[in-house]
Amino acid sequence: MFRKFDVELPTSQVDLEELKRLEDTEEQTQERPRGLWLNDIQIADKVFQPRFPGGNALASNEHIRELAQALDNQGEPLDPILVTPIGQRFFLVDGHHRYAAYEAVRWEDLVPITVFEGTLSEAFKESIALNNKNKLPMTPNDRQELAWRLVKLGDARHGGYSRKQIVDMTKASDGAVANMRRVYKALSEQRFDLDSVSWRRARSNHLASEHWDREEWFDKEAKKLAEKLLKSGVFFRDKPDILARALEYISPGLPGALIEAWFETALALVEEHKEMIAQEGALNI
Repeated sequence: MFRKFDVELPTSQVDLEELKRLEDTEEQTQERPRGLWLNDIQIADKVFQPRFPGGNALASNEHIRELAQALDNQGEPLDPILVTPIGQRFFLVDGHHRYAAYEAVRWEDLVPITVFEGTLSEAFKESIALNNKNKLPMTPNDRQELAWRLVKLGDARHGGYSRKQIVDMTKASDGAVANMRRVYKALSEQRFDLDSVSWRRARSNHLASEHWDREEWFDKEAKKLAEKLLKSGVFFRDKPDILARALEYISPGLPGALIEAWFETALALVEEHKEMIAQEGALNI
């Protein structure tokens, strides 16, 4: 028997700054249970969830429904979720979809857990490593924001990741990661509080703080490249589908980077397609 479940990934307002405060000011609990009640598992998705709202929502929700259906059919708990003790509480590190499935079926028994032993920084790195193995694909925006989180941890000499490691883990382009490092350095020098700031916002702040002549230089370089493409005779103005495929062959991450650069345009196109689909549906009724 199949039931319909209302599914949603767990969210909270807890950010990295709050977790750091708890780690620094509260003595860590010495309890190491094998199971917790659902309400005793704290959520800090802004820290431990590399995927972002709206990224791959359909696939994510379907995955939760499949897990919820398994719980409902079998009555047995799923594989243990990973939590870490911070202060006197346990925070969910990996297993957000399993947690959501438990919520969907209104699970009333203990939830099996595995306790991660390590610092907040180490738990954060572990969540990234585990999510990188997850079968659910990340969107380009997920990868960009995840790379930005890793950049904010600092370089390999200070317990963070090298540029190559960030590229390998997130599949973001080397150029994008290098740019993030430049932006992070520049904004840090201007004393921006970047702990809970997204990459999109950080980039906007950085661009706004640069001199006006950068935009003039940027536009000049773009026009020069456009002229070269037109002269080469390989720029498929009338065949955007072929051009898109060609860009993928040049660099698999390039289409995603272009979508990021054309974010407002991409949003407008999505809305336009929604209207067209709605109109077609109305005509077929």
